[in-house]
Amino acid sequence: MPVSVFNGREDGTFPCGTAAYEKRGVAVDVPEWQPDKCIQCNQCSYVCPHASIRPFLLTEEEVAAAPEAFNAVAPKGLKGADGLKFRMQVSVLDCLGCGSCAEVCPAPGKALIMKPLATQEAEIDNWDYAVDKVAPKANPANKGTVKGSQFEQPLLEFSGACAGCGETHADSHIKAPCRRPTRCRAETSAPVHAEIISFAAPPINGTAFREADASCRRQQSRQSSQCCQSYH
Repeated sequence: MPVSVFNGREDGTFPCGTAAYEKRGVAVDVPEWQPDKCIQCNQCSYVCPHASIRPFLLTEEEVAAAPEAFNAVAPKGLKGADGLKFRMQVSVLDCLGCGSCAEVCPAPGKALIMKPLATQEAEIDNWDYAVDKVAPKANPANKGTVKGSQFEQPLLEFSGACAGCGETHADSHIKAPCRRPTRCRAETSAPVHAEIISFAAPPINGTAFREADASCRRQQSRQSSQCCQSYH
């Protein structure tokens, strides 16, 4: 790589959002979505510290143009989603395999099952399609709820933190309505920051929120205990 590539970056700065292009694929097991069991509560997306599992709403045309393995189902409990389909999509190359999403899933029989990464390669194309080709939709739910907040674009995604990190879990609740907020922040002026602040984490105003948060904390506690034991 020639030194000239770094012209204009002599101070060591680099663009925001570049972690989205790392695609490390370091997880041993990743979640596989079971659409027939999913109750569409979005708690799995809510507890993911890395924003590597997200709900998507698609039109019939977008579903028809999707990869063959891209399954979408009718939305549940969304009055403003008429004519749309729902899909919970996993980025298997960004997932770190902590299992928090599968742990917190309240669906009978679990709608997320951890499977070896090698069995989920089809999800790579599915994720790229969902992120690059599926147009943003107006949020059909209350953004102040766990379910509604997850239809917003996360401002913190694909962090380099350890699997199941509690700090990124808290920070990743920040949301913004633009498709690529990290790029927007680099290219626009200060008012964007005020917009970002207005989409902070939803208040603790429901049983679902408290149960999701408590389950995530239990999962992280178990992982920390196992990690400590491995070093003794």
